Amino acid sequence: MTLAKNLFDLNDDCLLEVFQYLNGAEQNRVRKLCTRFEGIVQQFWKKKKHLQLSVNIVNVNFEKSLPDFEDYLAAVSDIIIDVEFVCEVFNFNNCMTESSRQLTNVLQKFKFSNARSLSFSAFKEDIVLLKSFPNLRKLRLILFERLLSPPQVMSYFHTCQLDGIGLCKHLEELYMHPVSVHLYPTFIASIAQMRNLRLILCMQQDSKFFIDLTKILKDRIYSFAGPFYMINKSCTVNDLKILAVFLGKEEQRFQLLNLIKACKVLEVLEIYGIELGIRFLSKMEDILTNTRTSGQPLRVKYISRQVYVDITRRNYNSLPIVKNSSYMDFSIEARGGIPDVSLSFKIEFKPLSDLSE
Repeated sequence: MTLAKNLFDLNDDCLLEVFQYLNGAEQNRVRKLCTRFEGIVQQFWKKKKHLQLSVNIVNVNFEKSLPDFEDYLAAVSDIIIDVEFVCEVFNFNNCMTESSRQLTNVLQKFKFSNARSLSFSAFKEDIVLLKSFPNLRKLRLILFERLLSPPQVMSYFHTCQLDGIGLCKHLEELYMHPVSVHLYPTFIASIAQMRNLRLILCMQQDSKFFIDLTKILKDRIYSFAGPFYMINKSCTVNDLKILAVFLGKEEQRFQLLNLIKACKVLEVLEIYGIELGIRFLSKMEDILTNTRTSGQPLRVKYISRQVYVDITRRNYNSLPIVKNSSYMDFSIEARGGIPDVSLSFKIEFKPLSDLSE
């Protein structure tokens, strides 16, 4: 009683600072004491635009109280902009499975209508939760497989739908880690229906997924960055304006020339990996001389992992320096580390919404 009286004596700024040190469950209980406290706690809750969702958050910050967590979500679900969902149930037992089930049931009650960005790291069966985020613009997706699960886990998760990705009607950017081959049709079909999607970045995915993407995106792709072997296996991407490739083998240099010959509107070319050589550059200039249709030279940049690059000696065996021409503007840049284009691919393309206008 004395504590409550002392709290009532504090001004709102002091109370706001005091309440910040309480966990979520405690804040919810304090909020229910009076209208004044409710307003202060709500003010604190609504300052946050980023929300983390996980079983661990409920257990620690809300003392395993799902009702307190529901009260919190009811207050913030319509103002949260950025959300991070992490599934932490990797060691299965009855308790953890039930906690995961309960959290899923709670989240499906809410619509985070103002959320524009979602980082979703969970098992593929949890993708049904994407329907709670109807207005996403950016999605970072990591799906795991449940390999060795007890019967009670499988019976629960087999009831979940796998078409949640198709509910992201307004998605513009998709960042994803590899998905299993048996999920390809679901993802490809969903992506084909997304009218605002304009960028896909995929980590360590095999070339089949990329080839399937090119079949539905067709001539809409204007930018590709990734391992050369991926785009080399696709014969449908000829309208590229920006191309950044990682060359891992010497024979890929001259395979790249065939792609350059086909991409007549190419404006920017970045090459990572093995050294090019003056012979390659000479052949490329010959190709550009015969195929270049625009009035501007192709901007070619070779990204070297060497700290210092001497084009006239070390890299090109003392042959004359490459001179820029009306068809090619060549430059070299030194960058350390492993390039992203060796581990992932990124494509940018015209959204369907632009084409229909």
